[in-house]
Amino acid sequence: MEPFIDHIEITVRDIGTAVLFYDRLLPLLGYDLKKRTSALIERHDKQVVSYEHPRLGFAITSPLRTFANDTINRRKPGALHHLAFRAQSRADVDRLHLELEAIGATIVSPPREYPEYAPAGYYALYFKDPEGIKYEIVSTDYSRVPPRLFLKDDRGSDPGTVDVFALDEDEAFDGIRCPLCNWRPSPSSRWYCNADGTPEPFFSGCGAVWNTFSTQGRCPGCSHQWRWTSCLRCGKWSLHKDWYEESS
Repeated sequence: MEPFIDHIEITVRDIGTAVLFYDRLLPLLGYDLKKRTSALIERHDKQVVSYEHPRLGFAITSPLRTFANDTINRRKPGALHHLAFRAQSRADVDRLHLELEAIGATIVSPPREYPEYAPAGYYALYFKDPEGIKYEIVSTDYSRVPPRLFLKDDRGSDPGTVDVFALDEDEAFDGIRCPLCNWRPSPSSRWYCNADGTPEPFFSGCGAVWNTFSTQGRCPGCSHQWRWTSCLRCGKWSLHKDWYEESS
């Protein structure tokens, strides 16, 4: 088994007020309101509203009547401290900051880098819903991580790492270019093994950071063969094999 979260259900104080807010919040995070459902489950004394998504089902539910007047405190035992959603880039975090302000979210901390958090390049904002439930939007921008090349030792179970120094940023790989914008990667260009938000068939990315063209698209951390590669300049995806120019 791997630690994938299938769905989460959060108890709110006022389901009517909460629905008005989450109907505006969740579409910003990729949810389709056409896939929202609601139900009244009398035997459990609760109303639940579910927002379906293939990667994370999100639901809000009413409290038991005996707890209806309780205050929300994320430091109570068993309470949700906060829930973090991953953004694809720092630009997405900044954009969501403006959109969250527009829907009336309470911004606890605007976007900034958190050098005390791991991994390096941790960039996040924090906000609360109208009842005080806390959320985070985070991007770990690996373009700001010092260059590292992942080398796989087939004799062991884990890849080793070695730092790469004195790389020539202007030296392009011969015969390799983005088929959409003609950008050419250099030896210090890096990609991240994570399938979220990509056209790659879903799998459990291992988080390795490496130059995908040094291995012809095969991740040295988990041996996944990437079919698609994103351009670090134009941000678009194309088939990995299409990056290689035909030799004359």
